[in-house]
Amino acid sequence: MINFLILLAIIGFGLMTLSWVRRISSVYHWIRKNSFSVNIGKNDRANFEISVLIPVLGEMKILESTVEYFLENFNHFKKLKIYLITTEKEYIYLKNNFSKNTIDIAKELEKKHKNISHVHYLNMDGKMAHQLNFCIKKAISVGEISANSIIAIYNADSRPDKRTFDWVISERTRGYKVFQQYGNYLQNLESFKGFGRSMLLSAAIWQTRWSLGFEINNALKQFNPITLFGRIFYPLNYCIGHGLFLTGDVYESIGGFNENMYNEDAVLGLELSYINEIINPIPFFDHSDTPDSVKSLYQQKTNWFFGPFQAFSYIKEIGKRKRIKINIFFLTSKLFLHSVYWILGPTIMFASILLSLFLLRVDYFLIDLLMAILFLTIPGLITWNVMGEIDWVPKINKKEVAFSLLKGSLGAYFLHGLSAYKALFSWIVGKILKRSIAKEKTFMRRAN
Repeated sequence: MINFLILLAIIGFGLMTLSWVRRISSVYHWIRKNSFSVNIGKNDRANFEISVLIPVLGEMKILESTVEYFLENFNHFKKLKIYLITTEKEYIYLKNNFSKNTIDIAKELEKKHKNISHVHYLNMDGKMAHQLNFCIKKAISVGEISANSIIAIYNADSRPDKRTFDWVISERTRGYKVFQQYGNYLQNLESFKGFGRSMLLSAAIWQTRWSLGFEINNALKQFNPITLFGRIFYPLNYCIGHGLFLTGDVYESIGGFNENMYNEDAVLGLELSYINEIINPIPFFDHSDTPDSVKSLYQQKTNWFFGPFQAFSYIKEIGKRKRIKINIFFLTSKLFLHSVYWILGPTIMFASILLSLFLLRVDYFLIDLLMAILFLTIPGLITWNVMGEIDWVPKINKKEVAFSLLKGSLGAYFLHGLSAYKALFSWIVGKILKRSIAKEKTFMRRAN
C-alpha cells in the first residue's frame, strides 16, 4: 500500500510538471498576441481620472524613487493623482530608530509635487484595507474620485510597465471596469547575498511562475464559452493587492475593501466572481520585489495563506451586502481548495521521499527526488526564458539560475509548506484564546 502511494505521488508530480509547462506556454502565446502597442487618443488621456493609491509603512528607502517612477512614466495623463497613505502604525513598527520616517517623506513629496496627496490614517489597529478605504472615502467626499474614476492600487516597491495605463484606458472604453496586473517578482534578485540566496531566488521564480501559470491562466478562463451556461460554471478569479484597477462605481457597489478579514484581496476577488464582474488580466507586468531574507519570505507566505484559508468566512461578509445564491458555495470551495493544495503539495512530496528512505527503496527514492526536482526546476527555467522574451529578467547567467534552482528550490518549497502550518497553528491558538490574528508586515532589509 505504501509503495502504491509513493508511486502515485511520483506520477502526480510528473503530471503537474507537464500541466505547468502547458499553462505557461499558453499564457506566453496570449501575452505575445495581446501586448501590442496601445494607441489611444490625447482626449482619452486627458479625460480619464486615474487615482493611484500607495499604502505605505516603513518604506523610507524606496518611497521617493517609487513616486519618481510614476511621475516620469505616466506624466502624460493630465488627471493622474497619486495618494501616499501612511498610518499611525509607523511609530510602532519603527520604534524611533530612524531620523526620518515614511510620514515625513510623504509630507515632503506632497509639498514638492502638485499631483501628490499625503493621506494619514490616524488609527494604530488598522490594516491596508483601512488605509485604502479611509483615503478613497475622503477623496470621494471632496470630489477627487467619482463613479467613473479609475482607482489603481500599488505597493511601495511597484514598478508597473510603462504601457499599463494606456492599455487600461483602451480597455475601459470597451466597457471593462476591473483590471488586474500580475507580478514579475524578479526585480531585486541581484541584491540577494549570502545564506539563502539560492532559496530566495528560487522563491522569486516560483512566484513569477505562479503569475504566469496560475493567476493569468486562471483569469483567462473568464472568457471561455462554458461560462455562458450559468453561474455555477463561472470560474473563480481572485485579486492580488497590487496592480489592481477598479472604477469608482464598482468600489461603491462592493462597499469598499473588506476590513474584517486577514487579507482584503481574496474576498474581493470572490465577490467580483460571484457577481460575474470580469477581472480583466493585463498583459504587462508590475515589477515587484521578493522578500530579501528567508525570515521575511516565511512571514509573507504565512500572510498569503490566510487568503484562501478563510474562504468560507467570506460568505458571511458578502451576505451583508448581497443576497446569497448557491453558486457562492462552489466559488468558495474552489478558493478554499487553494489552501488545501498549499499544504498537500509540499507535505506529499517530502513524505514520499522520506518513506522511500524508510523502506530502503533506493529506486523509489531516486525517482521521487528526480520528479521533485523536475517539478520545481523545469517550469521555473521555462518561466525565466519566457519572462526574458515578453518582459524583463535581471542580468544573471542562465547557468547560475539553473544551479540556484537545483540548490534552493527544495528548501523554498519546504518553506512554502511550512508557512501554511505556521498559519494553521496561529489560527488554532487564536481560536483557543479567542483573539484575532494580527497581520504582520513583511519587512525588507532595505528598510533597516
